[in-house]
Amino acid sequence: MSGGPRAFGALLAHDGVCLVEYATERTGMRIVDQWTEPSRSQSIEEALDRLRAMIDARGARQPRVAIAVEQFGVFHHTMTLPGATDDVLQPVIRREVQRVFGVSDPVIAFARGAANERREPGRADERTAPRQLFVAGAPRAVIDALGAAFRGSDIRVEIATVVPKTIHSLYKATGSSPEPTAVLVCLEGGPQLAFFLDGRLELAIDPPIALEGEPPSIPTIIDQFERGAVYFRQQFRGAQATRVLLAAAPTEFDALASALESRMGVHVKPLFAAASTPAAIVAMGAVLEARHGSALDLFPHPPTLGQRMSQALRGPNAVVGATAAAAAIAAIWAVLQVASLASTRNDSAKVETGVRQAIAQVGPSKSVAQRRADVSRQLEFLRATTREHAALAAELSSLAGALPAAVRFDSIAVTRSKAGWAATIVGEAAGETTAQAVRALDQFYGAVRSRSDVASPNLDQFDYAAAKPQSDTTAAEKQAIAARGPITLQFKMSFTLTPARGNAAAAGAQP
Repeated sequence: MSGGPRAFGALLAHDGVCLVEYATERTGMRIVDQWTEPSRSQSIEEALDRLRAMIDARGARQPRVAIAVEQFGVFHHTMTLPGATDDVLQPVIRREVQRVFGVSDPVIAFARGAANERREPGRADERTAPRQLFVAGAPRAVIDALGAAFRGSDIRVEIATVVPKTIHSLYKATGSSPEPTAVLVCLEGGPQLAFFLDGRLELAIDPPIALEGEPPSIPTIIDQFERGAVYFRQQFRGAQATRVLLAAAPTEFDALASALESRMGVHVKPLFAAASTPAAIVAMGAVLEARHGSALDLFPHPPTLGQRMSQALRGPNAVVGATAAAAAIAAIWAVLQVASLASTRNDSAKVETGVRQAIAQVGPSKSVAQRRADVSRQLEFLRATTREHAALAAELSSLAGALPAAVRFDSIAVTRSKAGWAATIVGEAAGETTAQAVRALDQFYGAVRSRSDVASPNLDQFDYAAAKPQSDTTAAEKQAIAARGPITLQFKMSFTLTPARGNAAAAGAQP
């Protein structure tokens, strides 16, 4: 296929480099050929050198490539945040990534997923609805190496993404069934596992740290899958994957599928039958991800023309541009003012005389109007105060309606503040296990955070306390209770209820 534009997908990992060439047809994508360099790379630069050599060996003119990166310090994360612009979300995501992964100065990219609006239709708002975010990051040195490897070459990099996001794209290409589904991709570095619920990627699990040079065995993969399934069931209210989309080496596929079906009771299907190896399947997932409107991309692309223009209008350049525009506007305004000055002078004397005569006539009426205005302001203040208190009662009632069965309030304190109503809740969350109690509290805390009328939510305090055994229980029962619960989680939560827009006048009005 030399002589024309050619397209590739690739997987970069410590354990090897895989390159796939594909062609786009009316019915989809067809894999033309695939190559694997199984030698272990000690650094991202070494892996990139191998990838460039593999592409150059194809003799392609101006090739384009979509890359999935595994290992080399690359990480992924999922979050759910209220809808906001990129400049608002970026610092929030950065702080969360630094807290979770402990990377001081990572390069971060994120892509928006589906909205998760749980408010009733009367309060729903697409602009602020909670939305799932897919986050990818890597040490800055890794991203710098990616950019340097292709700078000055005729290879065009479409995307550099992470393996879980390629699995997400592959799953969407299968039709995004609402059936609880697990996707298992058995790479050389270990099994990549993802769980989908109602078509949404809810959980992605990296492979465990394996011994160098020893690919995971089938029992190891089954154990990893079983642990992931248990965690998925615990985190999502008993959800259980009933089917598995599997990508494994041809020599292991049948044995692994049989073991999954017999041990886990699931139906197993191939994830992407057109590719013969899991690495090639992930490479095609990167190709699919590059075609999404909101792709998760870590590659340092050169700025577009629009981005360069936007950057030119910032900082000192913005000052120069604004000064020049202001000078032009001032010149035009001066010309217009000179033209109208003569007629304005002729009319000003007549207007001044008329104003003096009107002042003498409206003196008594002005006093009456002033008193009426004072009374109207007092009545409006009372009405606004009543509306604000009614809105507060409705907001507190709605908040109580979101309370899980395992959570109860001991007290609610509400005081007026400049920003709205400062509220403090003291209560308990109970469960048969610590995980259940924490999950109940987290569910309530998430419901509070997702509300558009809540600002600055904070979990100020929580303590664990196991239930005390009753006096009529046996010694064995007392020992069991002391060992496993039930568990009570005592908490204190504070937040600010912001007043509705229509009640803002009441907050600052004076009677």
